[in-house]
Amino acid sequence: MTEQIRIDEVPAIGVIRIKLGQIDAGIEIVGAGHDFDTGGYTLSLRSGDRETAVVLSRELVDDLRDNPSGATTKYTQALNDRLTVALLTAIERNGLVSYNESNLKFLLLRYINEEANQSRPVHKYNAIGKSGRGGFEQWLGKELRREEKETLIWAWDELRRLRLITPTGTDLVNPDDWVRVTEKGIAAIEGKDYAEYVEGEVFINKGEVYTAYTKIKAILRQARRELLIIDPHLSGEVIEMLSTLDVSIRIRLLGTYFHGDFKLALKKLQKERGKIEVRQSDHFHDRFIVVDSAAAYQLGGSIKDAGAKATVIDKKEDSTAQRILKEAEGIWTTSTIL
Repeated sequence: MTEQIRIDEVPAIGVIRIKLGQIDAGIEIVGAGHDFDTGGYTLSLRSGDRETAVVLSRELVDDLRDNPSGATTKYTQALNDRLTVALLTAIERNGLVSYNESNLKFLLLRYINEEANQSRPVHKYNAIGKSGRGGFEQWLGKELRREEKETLIWAWDELRRLRLITPTGTDLVNPDDWVRVTEKGIAAIEGKDYAEYVEGEVFINKGEVYTAYTKIKAILRQARRELLIIDPHLSGEVIEMLSTLDVSIRIRLLGTYFHGDFKLALKKLQKERGKIEVRQSDHFHDRFIVVDSAAAYQLGGSIKDAGAKATVIDKKEDSTAQRILKEAEGIWTTSTIL
């Protein structure tokens, strides 16, 4: 049972407020609750005319409050990751600031899939709504703003282009407007929340630093055996992202320039986990992440600057991924060991 408490009674509320301010300065905490059975805390968040709630576990808030480690330690980074994901999942899932294109595609895909699971076919304009609220907004429980409604139309077409949804072919009058989710679409969302969702192509607006961060982290977490990161400009932020991965995963980084405390952070992580190698080459201009020698993602900018400018994260076709890997393996053997 959840009981209302004063906001300042929530452990580590100062840390939480700082993190929310980093995500968006317009978000405020307007209420708090404590579940005395589970120990979890609920925060009511507001931005403009929208509100949402985020649930934080007792373990997380207690660890944040009692953390004795420095700001740059692996433990602190892991705690910050957990808090960021929890807050972003609630904020972006519920459009607290605004629904961006990536978020709308994820939610629209989930809506179509859930409707299909209930044997309810989905029509484009019934879902989007022509003059009023469509089925998607009713499912979402929120009225979209004009610019979000325009983005929703674009999101539908993008899901078609990415082959995450496809026409059912069962209607002769409007054969392209009745759709179902493809196997590729189901794989993109099954068992995932928004913070873990990585679509085939993600556009990240300028300033969406945390969105970019969570998408890159989600790509890294896919690895089960090995990761190859190709980025001409590597910094300590990359090492921090890698520090929470399982120690059994082999990590290789290929870069040209090494910024800030990259080399120091690298040495510390090498002592702690091993299985991380770095080499230097100026062969590549673009940025890639190759997961388990199979999936390859192209990044429009360096990982250290992700979200600072508008950019795209694009999953390459399998044939292109293998060409990237083959080229990288050839360059790796002749590159300078750092």
